[in-house]
Amino acid sequence: MIRKPRVGIYIDGSEEDKRRVLKKLASKTIGTKDIYTYINGNRALSKINNLQFDVLFSNIDLDYINGLIVSAERELDREFDDEAYCNLITHIAIMIKRIQLNKNIYLPEMYFETILKTKEYKITKK
Repeated sequence: MIRKPRVGIYIDGSEEDKRRVLKKLASKTIGTKDIYTYINGNRALSKINNLQFDVLFSNIDLDYINGLIVSAERELDREFDDEAYCNLITHIAIMIKRIQLNKNIYLPEMYFETILKTKEYKITKK
């Protein structure tokens, strides 16, 4: 993280480094309960978190994403816990935002071959 007067704070480095720093910062300030509360139509307890969620989830159809997750749960014959559910919604929203901004969705090659063989991937692709 780099702090510059009159510019603010920005993150410099590789895509993976930026993700790691952002994840670390988010995990310190944003809890599963706040995400779950916000997604279900209420406001999070923290004003800062509400602002972050408003930006992250703007122009995102959370009901549609929720429907996809519920459908995946049925096909996988399991129910995601609150933390996994919130992580899925958040990651899907981030991917949608990246696509809207014409950014790449990055997945390390070493994980891709393994993921292609899973039942979860087949359901996600469908």
